[in-house]
Amino acid sequence: MDFDLVVRNGTVVTASDIWESCDIGVKDGTIVAVGPRLPAAPSAEEIDAEGAFITPGGVDAHVHLSQFYDATVGEDIDRSIVTNGAVPDPENF
Repeated sequence: MDFDLVVRNGTVVTASDIWESCDIGVKDGTIVAVGPRLPAAPSAEEIDAEGAFITPGGVDAHVHLSQFYDATVGEDIDRSIVTNGAVPDPENF
């Protein structure tokens, strides 16, 4: 398979496994392969992650959960929104 990006030699950590000296192959923004010594085309970008941890699926996992107690649905249910780092306007949500 032709990858757009290969991240090489990292320690891959998932919810169930840890693989040392492992590569991750990315095509069109999606992880499509994980394994040792993945082949890469000359046009593929390569990143050496030796000594680093790679957590596939944990990309952009940081979000902010905001609660506005004056914005309710019904009488007792607070509306919560995931803002992804943006500060919402409580008048317009």
